[in-house]
Amino acid sequence: MAIDRNDFLENFVNESRENIQSLGDVIIILRKNPSDSEKLDEFLRLLHSIKGSARMMKYESIESIAHGLEDIFKGVRDQRYIITKPLIQLVLTSISHMEEALNQISLRGHDDIKIKGLLDIFQKAVAGIPYSLTQLENDSSGVEGGPDMNHRDTMGGKDYDTVRIKISKVDDIIKQLNTLIIQQFQFKRENERIQVLEQNLRETRNKIHSLCERLPELKEIDNELQTEYKMVQNIQKGYSEGMVQLEHSSFDLQELILGLRMLPLELVLDPLKTMVEETALAMNKEINLETSGTDLLLDKTILEQINDPIIHIIRNCIDHGIESSEERDSSGKDHVGHITIKCSSESGRILLRIEDDGRGLDFSGIRNKALQFYPDMEEEILEMEDSGLTSFLFRSGFTTRERITNLSGRGVGLDIVRTNIENIKGKITLSSEEGQGTVFSLSLPLSLATVDGFFVSSQDERFLIPAAFVREILIITRDEIMSILNRNAIRVRDQIIPVYPLAALLDIDRITNPEKLSVVVVESLGDIIGIIVDSVIQFSSLIYKPLPGNLVNLKVIQGVVFDENFEIINILYIPNLINRFKGIRNIEFRKRFSNEEKEFKQILVVDDSLSTREIEKSILELDGYNVEMAVDGIDALEKMRSRYFHLILTDLNMPRMDGKTLIENIRRQEKFATTPIIVVSSEADDEASVTSLGADAVFNKKDFDRGSLLQKVRNLIG
Repeated sequence: MAIDRNDFLENFVNESRENIQSLGDVIIILRKNPSDSEKLDEFLRLLHSIKGSARMMKYESIESIAHGLEDIFKGVRDQRYIITKPLIQLVLTSISHMEEALNQISLRGHDDIKIKGLLDIFQKAVAGIPYSLTQLENDSSGVEGGPDMNHRDTMGGKDYDTVRIKISKVDDIIKQLNTLIIQQFQFKRENERIQVLEQNLRETRNKIHSLCERLPELKEIDNELQTEYKMVQNIQKGYSEGMVQLEHSSFDLQELILGLRMLPLELVLDPLKTMVEETALAMNKEINLETSGTDLLLDKTILEQINDPIIHIIRNCIDHGIESSEERDSSGKDHVGHITIKCSSESGRILLRIEDDGRGLDFSGIRNKALQFYPDMEEEILEMEDSGLTSFLFRSGFTTRERITNLSGRGVGLDIVRTNIENIKGKITLSSEEGQGTVFSLSLPLSLATVDGFFVSSQDERFLIPAAFVREILIITRDEIMSILNRNAIRVRDQIIPVYPLAALLDIDRITNPEKLSVVVVESLGDIIGIIVDSVIQFSSLIYKPLPGNLVNLKVIQGVVFDENFEIINILYIPNLINRFKGIRNIEFRKRFSNEEKEFKQILVVDDSLSTREIEKSILELDGYNVEMAVDGIDALEKMRSRYFHLILTDLNMPRMDGKTLIENIRRQEKFATTPIIVVSSEADDEASVTSLGADAVFNKKDFDRGSLLQKVRNLIG
């Protein structure tokens, strides 16, 4: 069913009027203070919003005006132009034209006004050619065939049956709703306590009642207990009924509030047909684009963010996927290539399936390129199944193209897609069959305001794993863990899945060794792993809160939620968590499952020389240690903020922050006050001058000996 744009017309008009009014306010400030960079940025943001909204609603006049002004003021930002009186007048005239266009929309449903003269002036301004606004006089009022343009009724003469509300206000309401949901959790817990009280009273009353025949004096107590039991029973019943009603009401309220932010997918997907046609013609291909389910609604912020990723994917299908007409004819395929976008809703998320019927992925070529780009992963790449190779396509700089075209070959397209989709808490997967085509599957949340997930515990800490990444949850026994290709893994039906304990990333002194293990199987970009946790507590849908500014560098945490006790629960960022786990050698994980329960040792190697870092890393890993690397002191301190290390191995002479300053900073942190530090340096400092700063041992690179280093490390941390 097609979307009626009239459903969103009034919101568009009101929002645009507000932004256009703000343009006027900002340009007045810039006229008085042209060097105000913050106001200039605000001016450009307003233009970008006006242009984007007009493009989605297909109002070309407003889009063209906003785009023209944007080009000019980007030049102002780049100091190619200055803000002059004629430029101020041009902005004010442009504002009048946009206001007239909005009036046309309110009155007649279109924004057809005369703007050719205005666009000509924009071109002159961008080219640095003098211009005059008098040439606009021939445009009259600037409107084609429309009287009454002095009419400024923003509601187009309609009754005031709606109100305008900012997204920020909706967000404030959502925050209050979050508090309500948390209080609902608390009431639920209280209800469980009342149920326990009811049960205890019933059992006590039954015991007393059974004694009444032998002990008549207990009859009065029995009657009192019966009265109290019925009272508690009535309270519990009423409480339970109220809780059910509250849950239904809060869910409905959440749906209604989040609905205020919703717009249809059609606004993003409909314009793609023109883009596909233009791109296909440029590449001498014939391609047909079909879409379905575009009437589904998404959060406005998400809708804006998925536009670029979808364009990248479609261009990838056109350039990489769909063959030339000649090639399709020779292989017996339809002369015309086909791209389909199917939109559906499942489990509270929106699914976009973007599929082409092209040549499919060249997995052999991807494998060969991966070996060239990542020679240190040779063994893993050679053993990897085809489905696992798709993750390389989403890495920055990775491309299978031998030459760069206008559309591809730079190795940035799918990396941008991955980044943008993950930024909106979405998930993307890729599958392909040679000769049959390629499928991109996008799983998107309905709203950025909420997150669905599973509460899990590990070492007395609780985390939330977003449901979008969870494939299944298993309970296994310890003897089900096997060692394959130097990795700990489990068999799930016909698939071997590597497993890692979540506790391995936590700063703990001891790890328990239970016989039964809870495993959350997660997937991202074709990578599938099992995360071992102490327990899976419950599934919840909660209001999402981004990380505060001082914690944004915690790459494995994407945000937080509050539980029923108003305690902060970290949301695990599964894509980065998988990468972190994959970077840890499995020999250490096998030690965690051994009878000795040997502690998991993590060492940070700090050196500005890549070759030195790699040599030291190799030596330590071969002896069973897990190694992280840093390029200098600042990089080391950043890594130490989010992860615990049992030993630091550092150079002295490094850029930005040298080794001595690093040692001083480490020793000032209570967490690392006693952490062993080994210095490996080519400088001639004697051992005393370095150990006085807090180093535990010093090795000279000139006399470097592998055995001596390892012996020292073992002596310090075992």
